[in-house]
This record gives sequence, structure tokens and C-alpha cells, in this order.
Amino acid sequence: MRVVHAGWFRDGHFVGTLRVGGETCYGSLVATGKLIAFEGIDGSGKSTQARMFADWLEARGREVVRTREPTNGPWGRKIREARFTARMSPEDELNAFLEDRRQHVSELIKPSIARGAVVIIDRYYYSTVAYQGSRGLDPVQLFARNREFAPRPDMVVLVDVEPKLSIERIQARGEGQDLFETLGALTDVRQRFLAMASEPHVMVVDGSGTAEVVFGRVLLRTLNGPLREWAAVAVPEVIAVLDAKLSNPEKAEKLREVLELP
Repeated sequence: MRVVHAGWFRDGHFVGTLRVGGETCYGSLVATGKLIAFEGIDGSGKSTQARMFADWLEARGREVVRTREPTNGPWGRKIREARFTARMSPEDELNAFLEDRRQHVSELIKPSIARGAVVIIDRYYYSTVAYQGSRGLDPVQLFARNREFAPRPDMVVLVDVEPKLSIERIQARGEGQDLFETLGALTDVRQRFLAMASEPHVMVVDGSGTAEVVFGRVLLRTLNGPLREWAAVAVPEVIAVLDAKLSNPEKAEKLREVLELP
């Protein structure tokens, strides 16, 4: 069955048509503000997926605010400087993350959501819970302290990979490994991330394979999850986009199988 989709934004609403076997359906999406976090261990590919997802939304007329944590503010810079030295205690590091995030939330995240933008954030307080939890701090308290002021995201995309693959990717980038980027540390942090997957807005996506294959999984997983209100106009488009990008029929068919596309 052939599916064709076209859509556009008008007056803050997404207006689209979807043709399935000669039938035409209509859907609309109010451009309300959302917060979407991309999480995962170092080398998982989450930053690439955050960028691709932001590009995808912008191409469909949404205002997207791209950001990351730690930020480039004074507290964020302090955290980055300590990455390779561990000169901060777990408690001091946590306090630095909280101060950095508090400023981030008040100055960027909340105002952006309030005006209807989609905020795409590369790491959020789930990383704090996973990484600082691995340093001995109580995950329950870590969640509680963050949720006192930080809004819960509408969706968390957890890009999951085996630690061995993440280390291979880190080494391929030619960057120095920080104190968390060992097999043992990454294995522990990964398990802490996966323990959060019971929350309904946390979507676990297999991060193995090419960036394009993973992105197809991200779209299908999220549009069948917390962002299912977009599915009526967006899921068929995923198929059309993959068709357009893959002129080779064999490649297209293989990718369909990997992504479990109809």
C-alpha cells in the first residue's frame, strides 16, 4: 500500500493531508511549547539524534530552541573544566549542576516553552541522576532536588548502546576519555539510565547502526509514544522521507525491515 503525505504550518497549526489507498485524512497540531530531552551514555549518538530531530522539526515550521547541559554559563564551564580531573567532590559537582540548571531553566527553558517553542536539550537532569548516582548519591534525592524547579520533559529519548560500542565511537572521535568513559563506569551509568525507562515519557531507542537508521527509530518510537498526537500526519511522512533519501530500492527495503516500517 502506497502512502503519500504533504503538510505545512498555518497560523500556529500544522495542517496536513494524508492519502492512504485513495482516502484522504486531515490532521492538525497546535504549536504548543514542548521540552524534549535526549539522553544516553557518552558515545551513544544522542547529540547527533538531537540535532537531526531539531532539523526535522524546523523543516516543518516549528520554532526550535537547541540547547545542552552543562551550559556555557559560569557553572557549566566549571563542570567541564573538572571532567578530566575529578577535583570536585560528588556533592560539589551536584551543586554545580543544580546551579547551572536553575539558571538554564529560568533564563531559557521556561520562557521558550511559554512562547510555544520546542526546546531540544542534549542532556538534562536524567544525566545528573545517572552519573551522580554512579558516584554514590541517592537517585531518589537527585530526582527530588531537580524536580523542585526543573520542568519535567514531555519526552525523553534515551539512545541506548552497548558500552563497548560507545568507547569505540569516543576513540574514533580522537578525544581524550574523561573519568566516566571506561567500560565499567559506562556499564554502570547505562544501567542507571535504563532503570528510568519505566516512566511512560521515557523512550528507549536502539542507538546501534548508522545515524539515519537510528533517526528512523527515534521518529517511529516517539511518534508512537508521548508525541502520538503528531502521528496522524507525521508517521507516513517518515516512510516518504526514507524513500526520498534512499534511491537504491534494496537499501530502502532493508531499512524498512530494520525500522519495522509497513
